[in-house]
Amino acid sequence: MLKCYNQQLKINPTDDYTLNRKGEYFLKKNYLKRALKCFNNAIKYDSNNYVYWNNKGECYKHMQKYDLALKCYDEAIKINDSSINAWVGKFDCYYINGDLKKAFLCLDKLLQLDSYHFDLDILENDGDFYYDIEEYSKALLCFKK
Repeated sequence: MLKCYNQQLKINPTDDYTLNRKGEYFLKKNYLKRALKCFNNAIKYDSNNYVYWNNKGECYKHMQKYDLALKCYDEAIKINDSSINAWVGKFDCYYINGDLKKAFLCLDKLLQLDSYHFDLDILENDGDFYYDIEEYSKALLCFKK
């Protein structure tokens, strides 16, 4: 697959779609610096593509650079407020860093966007989550289930 991306980029080095796909390939292989370089180049040629910003955020999240990841997710959301992947990425960053109130706001937005498909298994226990953010009445309802 990498050979195909490289061949396409020889033909058209400014092909943002192929740069992004090459970055996704590197991200899956955990070659994060290479992936980041590809995403940066894709964004250079099309800065209004929310998928590219989201992928860059994913790369930073894997690097554990959560502040940079959040900036990328925010850019993706500016372009497309309905980007479920960007909202999940923001949730992950906030949750990992223990900022549960902001994580809850992201979760609330996700439920507004896609309450039918959104998998609440993202949290091990809803009651514990509500308890952690001091929403005790909601926590109690979860524990009663």
